[in-house]
Amino acid sequence: MAELSPAEKSIIKEHPLAGSLNYLCGLLQEAETIYKSHLISSDSVIDSLDQLYQNALSKLFLALMDEVAALNLPSRIADQNVDSDLADLFKRIRRGHLRYDHCRPLVQLVIHKAPDVDLWKAVFDLLPSLEKLPP
Repeated sequence: MAELSPAEKSIIKEHPLAGSLNYLCGLLQEAETIYKSHLISSDSVIDSLDQLYQNALSKLFLALMDEVAALNLPSRIADQNVDSDLADLFKRIRRGHLRYDHCRPLVQLVIHKAPDVDLWKAVFDLLPSLEKLPP
């Protein structure tokens, strides 16, 4: 997992999530349960599951983009802040260029209500994948 600088830790501490992602837990838990069950029987099921995963991840990244910490944390991959990195990920999710399994560590942390520092570390772990994904 990515290590955070003292400045990043300070921003996260100053702008806590304070349970703001809790409303997503049910949707993310549903996606995770279905993912783990591997009960795929036809292409139409695969398409509907892809849509479920895409919607769950889209809502998660929209919520994270709206966080004050994301607006203040500097990006590690571009001359911008993390909210803009998350917007780039959101676009790729909506285009179907980011797979659910790639985001599972972050999803699991949200479901288990992990500490903010761990959630943001998982975000920082995910962001370098932007460079490998189609625009």
